[in-house]
Amino acid sequence: MLKRFYMVDCTPVKTPMEAELKLWDMQGDKIQEQYQELIGCLLYISTNTRPDISYAANVLSQYYCKFTSVHWKAAKRVLRYVKGTIDYGIVFDKGDFKDLNIAGFVDSNFVDNLTTGLSQICVFLLGKNIISWESKKLKDAATSTTQAEHAALNSAAKEALYLRQLIKVVK
Repeated sequence: MLKRFYMVDCTPVKTPMEAELKLWDMQGDKIQEQYQELIGCLLYISTNTRPDISYAANVLSQYYCKFTSVHWKAAKRVLRYVKGTIDYGIVFDKGDFKDLNIAGFVDSNFVDNLTTGLSQICVFLLGKNIISWESKKLKDAATSTTQAEHAALNSAAKEALYLRQLIKVVK
């Protein structure tokens, strides 16, 4: 992927997105870059092996058809992060599967960007192993941070119930 987008020699960064970065439609100059191809690649690896870039890939994918130079620069930053964390990945240690206990973590952000104002990220662990993750915009509008947190918790609870049923089948 780094080769495809001419980023093999780029300088790595420590985070996939700048802190407090606010993106919105039509921000910056229109460009003719391979933005859609890059976003597709980022979504693919975030779904399969790199949960650490899920949030960034999700945010950037919202501008799939209306991207500008600002969005392209933010997407290339994710590649710079990947370059610095090329050896990161998901490793499963079978010793951690002894007790089959699931732990879940969820967070919601009421004002994460100017156009939607509501997103969530959710991660589930089996022992020390990540087995499920998601970063998405919530469908329902919230009027407060508390309401946004409850919506995210509801979504995570559904995933937790599914995983619990799956563990019962495995046992």
